[in-house]
Amino acid sequence: MFKLKLFAASIFLVAFINQASAAVIDFATLASPNGTPVYSYSENGFSVTATNFNAAQRNGSPVPSLYSSSGSFVTLTVTQIGGGLFELSSFDVATFGGGLGIWIVGYKGGGQLYGEGHSFPGASDFATVTVSNTRAVDQVVFSFSLAGSSMNIDNIVVDPTVSAVPETSTWVMMIFGFAGVGFLTIRRRNQALHPV
Repeated sequence: MFKLKLFAASIFLVAFINQASAAVIDFATLASPNGTPVYSYSENGFSVTATNFNAAQRNGSPVPSLYSSSGSFVTLTVTQIGGGLFELSSFDVATFGGGLGIWIVGYKGGGQLYGEGHSFPGASDFATVTVSNTRAVDQVVFSFSLAGSSMNIDNIVVDPTVSAVPETSTWVMMIFGFAGVGFLTIRRRNQALHPV
């Protein structure tokens, strides 16, 4: 009986150890020279696709970051490499010479799951934006409306989620495991009742 309890406790412990932890996309390995257009970037298991963004090697929280000086059609798309669900927690943004409008849309399976807007006055210091919709999605799209001269984005915090429903192979292994434990329990009980 003690071994069975130990086995159950170890399974419980392994389930909690394997929980994914938050990843930060801070553009630390962005090697492009300052001002060079950035179309895609990968870090910590996530892919970022950018439209109208450039490398900012002189400004960041910490340096480098992405910046844009384009007033229209400025977007950033974040996905997990290899697929999978994740939650967007927060990101840092700075704007110079005017305000900034931000629209964040989360998608799951091609359908929009949430949308949320933020606005910023013209302030040169980086500020952290905490996202209120933290549902699991497979894609997040940022759209920016820039009224000032430029804006920067850095430190995108994403949290890969672990599926609450096990895959079929996991169910099969679990059923065979429970069947094996049940078989051993019945066998030991029978041996105790009918000694040889």
